Amino acid sequence: MLFKKKRYPRICMVCTAFSLFEYLMYSSYEEIKKTFFIIEDWMYPDFGYKLNHVYRMPAWKHSFWWNQNLIWIRWYFIKWFKLPNFKKTELFTLDHLPYHAVFIGRHRYTLLEDGPYCHSVMYKDNVHFSYAEEKELQHLTSKKRILLHRFRQVVYGPVYFNRWGKNEVCSDIILSTDDYLYYFRKKNIHRFNLKGIWQTFSIEKKNFILKVFDMTPGDIEMLMSKKIIIFTQALYPDYISIEEHGRIWKDIISRYPIEQILLKPHPRDLYEYEKEIEGLTIFRKKVPSQFFEVLDLRFLKAVTAYSSSVFHLSVDEIDWYGTQVHKTISERVGLVPFIPEGLKVNKCYL
Repeated sequence: MLFKKKRYPRICMVCTAFSLFEYLMYSSYEEIKKTFFIIEDWMYPDFGYKLNHVYRMPAWKHSFWWNQNLIWIRWYFIKWFKLPNFKKTELFTLDHLPYHAVFIGRHRYTLLEDGPYCHSVMYKDNVHFSYAEEKELQHLTSKKRILLHRFRQVVYGPVYFNRWGKNEVCSDIILSTDDYLYYFRKKNIHRFNLKGIWQTFSIEKKNFILKVFDMTPGDIEMLMSKKIIIFTQALYPDYISIEEHGRIWKDIISRYPIEQILLKPHPRDLYEYEKEIEGLTIFRKKVPSQFFEVLDLRFLKAVTAYSSSVFHLSVDEIDWYGTQVHKTISERVGLVPFIPEGLKVNKCYL
């Protein structure tokens, strides 16, 4: 269905469960009802039908170098013919994926968080380029590539290669943690406490958010019964084969008492742990870990490779395996040494 160029007071463009959760927590119930949402294809079956105005962003992938420009043209087609008018609207969005630059263009926007402490994880030690950006810059080895890079910056707008709010059209940044970087001094910062603000919500808004994320009393009771929570990540298909993905997580899971474990797979982690590990309790609902903090859930231990989700939990200690779980991941992502202060973190190795 083609959308007419209708205007909405707000547009929210998200690609993670956490960024959707943060927007719903930050906005009033009336503002949410008047918001047009742009959400990725994988999110739609879980969240799309529960929101009033939604566009389901088609799945995309740069399969071959020769079709990359065709994908960008497709994104412009979507922007012009399937999305509402971005003018004179408040735009709340992430900005680190390629199509974000096309949709944002030169519109002013408020940056949501991709996850807790995402800025410090990406720009550790307040460096000017993230590890991924440094890898991209290494490809600009010829005049032809440099000219193409600059041409794309002109065509695709100021957000292209200036992600995470590092551009002149990002005016505001929403933070749920004390995750400040050097360039934030030029932005309007909206810092709010998730657990604190939840207490101020009406019953109507609380029930709405619980409904969006399909959290039931039975889910909460099950979560409270476990002592160890393990957060997986989409190592497959992002970086490695499904066999290597399974080997890594089965190795990690085997180090803890199975009856005490609650496994929380990443939303894009579709590995069938049920078939491989007997007796494992799995919570597959696409609920950000910050919801556990809001609902005052506590665990003895949180375990992960390098997911910042564990930083928001009420836990006694964290087992952190790092990107070193696989050579390909450490090469492509780099080391993630950032750990918030005040947490007991055990550096673990496979």
